[in-house]
Amino acid sequence: MDAKTESTRDAESERKEQDESKDELKDAPTVEIEPTDQAKEQTETTEEEPLLGPQAPALPPRTRTQTPAQSSGPDRGLDARTHYRLKDMQWHDPLTNRTRDVKIVTQNANGPCPLIALTNALQLTGALQIVGSRRTISGDELTGMLADRLFQTDAGSVSETDVTQTLALLPTLAQGLDVDLRFAHVYDFSDSGPMQLFRAFNVDLVHGWVVDAEQEQKVAGVLVGECSNSYEGAVEFILAADEVSCGQVVAHNICDADVRGADAELSEKQLATVRSAIEVNAWLEHTATQLTSCGLRMLGTMLPTSHVCVLFRNNHFSTLYKRGPGELFLLCTDDAVAGDSRIVWESLRDVHQTTSQFLDSQFRLLRVGGDYVQQVEGREDATADAQEAAQIDEDYA
Repeated sequence: MDAKTESTRDAESERKEQDESKDELKDAPTVEIEPTDQAKEQTETTEEEPLLGPQAPALPPRTRTQTPAQSSGPDRGLDARTHYRLKDMQWHDPLTNRTRDVKIVTQNANGPCPLIALTNALQLTGALQIVGSRRTISGDELTGMLADRLFQTDAGSVSETDVTQTLALLPTLAQGLDVDLRFAHVYDFSDSGPMQLFRAFNVDLVHGWVVDAEQEQKVAGVLVGECSNSYEGAVEFILAADEVSCGQVVAHNICDADVRGADAELSEKQLATVRSAIEVNAWLEHTATQLTSCGLRMLGTMLPTSHVCVLFRNNHFSTLYKRGPGELFLLCTDDAVAGDSRIVWESLRDVHQTTSQFLDSQFRLLRVGGDYVQQVEGREDATADAQEAAQIDEDYA
């Protein structure tokens, strides 16, 4: 047999084996590949939870594993520092006496609270609206919406200075906002750029860190006379006295016989200053929640009924709503409850918030357990609530 014939037979044999392999593949059973859980999650569309209606029945318990907020789905991968989840709520606007849908901006990182609180306040008052079916929004988009709203303001209602200051501050809102509150009443802040910003958008900025001029006359007198009645003034006063007393103001271990300066005994005037600084420092520490009983009462009486504003407390900005006399509610914007449309408001009833309760969009009480939220039928007696909150404040005093 020559080499050519041998080569031909080898080629025919190889073709025959390939044909047999193809026939085997045709006859092989079909295998369906099940998609992974992650792939399913990416392709599924998250259904919006129905909003509570006027006749909504009590909601069943929900376990942590069922909470939509714990699985962001399409939001996964977004930068929490620059993108915020939106939460649908029904809002009965007291100005129009109509119910409308509002997309509340939630917060999942420290810093953007002034941007979020201002945006949500404007949405509740109807001055701003986030539309569409979107589930997230970026900080840049919010800043742009606020700038557009500012330019839509009626000419003459906002001064040119306020507009200039506001436009300069808007890009920095996501990083925070420095304000200097004053201790006289809930509207009292040192006039500055941040105050011009809230004034430009016609939103009240309030606080509850108020000294009781009747019950705390001595401290109130020092705050007014030595500290410009402001927080920054109080801090400067304390630090100056602490330096004079070689650190004894902050250390709380002072007595007249032991107070000495770096080289000599203090004068009577210096001693008086140090004693006053100790009292102011003790008052600041005693009211470290930045909300006093006097301030809480003022918020309940000085704010108009059905009023939306922004509350500054504990270096944090929150959207606050006064529904009626003594009825104060904070808008729940924590990202942990962004997926649960039932939790909308948190009551503000005492300075330590030990009696705070969660409510839905229609201000119906919700009972929050370890793993569930359950609607509670009816409302508790307002007088009993006030007495309970007052007793807790007295216990902590």
